Amino acid sequence: MNVISGYLVRGLLIAILGLVVAACASMTDSESRQYQEIPPADFVGSPILGQDLFAGNCSFCHGKQMQGTLMGPSLKHEIYQSDQFSDQAIYRAIKLGVRQRNWRFGSMPAKAYISSQKAAHIVAYIRESQQQSGIR
Repeated sequence: MNVISGYLVRGLLIAILGLVVAACASMTDSESRQYQEIPPADFVGSPILGQDLFAGNCSFCHGKQMQGTLMGPSLKHEIYQSDQFSDQAIYRAIKLGVRQRNWRFGSMPAKAYISSQKAAHIVAYIRESQQQSGIR
Protein backbone atom coordinates (compact mmCIF):
# COMPACT_ATOMS: atom_id res chain seq x y z
CA MET A 1 0.00 0.00 0.00
CA ASN A 2 1.45 3.33 -0.96
CA VAL A 3 1.43 6.45 1.24
CA ILE A 4 -1.54 8.11 -0.52
CA SER A 5 -3.80 5.07 -0.21
CA GLY A 6 -2.74 4.73 3.43
CA TYR A 7 -3.90 8.29 4.08
CA LEU A 8 -7.17 7.60 2.26
CA VAL A 9 -7.85 4.50 4.37
CA ARG A 10 -7.07 6.41 7.59
CA GLY A 11 -9.28 9.31 6.48
CA LEU A 12 -12.12 6.93 5.70
CA LEU A 13 -11.78 5.21 9.08
CA ILE A 14 -11.78 8.58 10.88
CA ALA A 15 -14.89 9.65 8.95
CA ILE A 16 -16.71 6.41 9.87
CA LEU A 17 -15.70 6.81 13.51
CA GLY A 18 -17.04 10.38 13.44
CA LEU A 19 -20.38 9.16 12.10
CA VAL A 20 -20.62 6.50 14.80
CA VAL A 21 -19.83 9.04 17.53
CA ALA A 22 -22.38 11.48 16.11
CA ALA A 23 -25.04 8.75 15.98
CA CYS A 24 -24.35 7.76 19.58
CA ALA A 25 -24.47 11.39 20.74
CA SER A 26 -27.96 11.80 19.29
CA MET A 27 -29.34 8.68 21.02
CA THR A 28 -31.82 8.94 23.83
CA ASP A 29 -30.83 7.43 27.18
CA SER A 30 -33.07 4.45 26.45
CA GLU A 31 -31.48 3.91 23.02
CA SER A 32 -28.01 4.30 24.48
CA ARG A 33 -28.76 1.73 27.17
CA GLN A 34 -30.11 -0.68 24.58
CA TYR A 35 -27.08 -0.15 22.32
CA GLN A 36 -24.69 -0.77 25.24
CA GLU A 37 -26.79 -3.76 26.37
CA ILE A 38 -27.54 -2.07 29.68
CA PRO A 39 -30.99 -2.76 31.16
CA PRO A 40 -33.62 0.02 31.21
CA ALA A 41 -33.22 2.61 33.98
CA ASP A 42 -36.27 1.27 35.79
CA PHE A 43 -35.04 -2.35 35.83
CA VAL A 44 -34.16 -3.51 39.35
CA GLY A 45 -31.68 -6.34 39.65
CA SER A 46 -32.20 -9.04 42.25
CA PRO A 47 -29.22 -9.87 44.48
CA ILE A 48 -30.78 -13.29 45.15
CA LEU A 49 -30.86 -14.16 41.44
CA GLY A 50 -27.47 -12.51 41.03
CA GLN A 51 -25.88 -14.79 43.61
CA ASP A 52 -26.59 -17.91 41.54
CA LEU A 53 -25.55 -16.18 38.33
CA PHE A 54 -22.31 -14.99 39.95
CA ALA A 55 -21.61 -18.49 41.24
CA GLY A 56 -22.09 -19.99 37.80
CA ASN A 57 -20.32 -17.34 35.72
CA CYS A 58 -17.93 -15.26 37.83
CA SER A 59 -16.79 -17.13 40.93
CA PHE A 60 -14.22 -19.27 39.14
CA CYS A 61 -12.06 -16.18 38.65
CA HIS A 62 -13.33 -13.77 41.31
CA GLY A 63 -13.84 -16.32 44.10
CA LYS A 64 -17.01 -17.67 45.71
CA GLN A 65 -17.07 -14.78 48.19
CA MET A 66 -15.63 -12.26 45.69
CA GLN A 67 -12.29 -12.48 47.51
CA GLY A 68 -10.36 -12.89 44.26
CA THR A 69 -8.22 -15.77 43.03
CA LEU A 70 -5.09 -16.19 40.98
CA MET A 71 -7.38 -15.75 37.93
CA GLY A 72 -9.17 -12.51 38.88
CA PRO A 73 -9.21 -9.64 41.39
CA SER A 74 -11.29 -9.35 44.53
CA LEU A 75 -14.47 -7.38 43.87
CA LYS A 76 -14.54 -6.45 47.56
CA HIS A 77 -11.73 -3.96 47.08
CA GLU A 78 -12.42 -0.25 47.48
CA ILE A 79 -11.39 0.38 43.88
CA TYR A 80 -14.65 -1.32 42.82
CA GLN A 81 -16.92 0.77 45.07
CA SER A 82 -19.76 2.43 43.20
CA ASP A 83 -18.30 5.95 43.17
CA GLN A 84 -15.06 4.62 41.64
CA PHE A 85 -16.41 1.88 39.36
CA SER A 86 -19.97 2.44 38.11
CA ASP A 87 -22.62 -0.18 37.58
CA GLN A 88 -22.38 0.55 33.84
CA ALA A 89 -18.65 -0.22 33.99
CA ILE A 90 -19.50 -3.63 35.45
CA TYR A 91 -22.09 -4.25 32.70
CA ARG A 92 -19.52 -3.35 30.06
CA ALA A 93 -16.92 -5.59 31.70
CA ILE A 94 -19.36 -8.51 31.68
CA LYS A 95 -20.56 -7.98 28.11
CA LEU A 96 -17.36 -6.74 26.44
CA GLY A 97 -14.58 -8.02 28.67
CA VAL A 98 -11.68 -5.95 30.00
CA ARG A 99 -8.16 -5.71 28.65
CA GLN A 100 -5.35 -6.27 31.13
CA ARG A 101 -4.12 -3.05 32.64
CA ASN A 102 -2.33 -2.76 35.95
CA TRP A 103 -3.06 -6.18 37.36
CA ARG A 104 -1.46 -9.58 37.05
CA PHE A 105 -4.59 -11.53 36.10
CA GLY A 106 -4.61 -11.09 32.33
CA SER A 107 -7.59 -9.81 30.38
CA MET A 108 -11.15 -10.63 31.39
CA PRO A 109 -12.95 -12.35 28.53
CA ALA A 110 -16.34 -11.05 27.39
CA LYS A 111 -19.39 -12.93 28.64
CA ALA A 112 -21.63 -11.79 25.79
CA TYR A 113 -23.98 -14.73 26.37
CA ILE A 114 -25.11 -13.16 29.67
CA SER A 115 -28.21 -11.05 29.00
CA SER A 116 -28.39 -7.47 30.22
CA GLN A 117 -31.05 -8.44 32.78
CA LYS A 118 -28.89 -11.27 34.13
CA ALA A 119 -25.94 -8.86 34.26
CA ALA A 120 -28.13 -6.48 36.30
CA HIS A 121 -28.81 -9.26 38.80
CA ILE A 122 -25.06 -9.95 39.04
CA VAL A 123 -24.37 -6.24 39.61
CA ALA A 124 -27.05 -6.13 42.33
CA TYR A 125 -25.44 -9.10 44.06
CA ILE A 126 -21.95 -7.57 43.80
CA ARG A 127 -23.15 -4.25 45.23
CA GLU A 128 -25.06 -5.91 48.08
CA SER A 129 -22.04 -8.05 48.97
CA GLN A 130 -19.77 -5.01 48.85
CA GLN A 131 -22.08 -3.08 51.19
CA GLN A 132 -22.14 -6.00 53.61
CA SER A 133 -18.34 -5.84 53.61
CA GLY A 134 -18.33 -2.09 54.29
CA ILE A 135 -17.62 -1.01 50.72
CA ARG A 136 -20.05 1.60 49.42
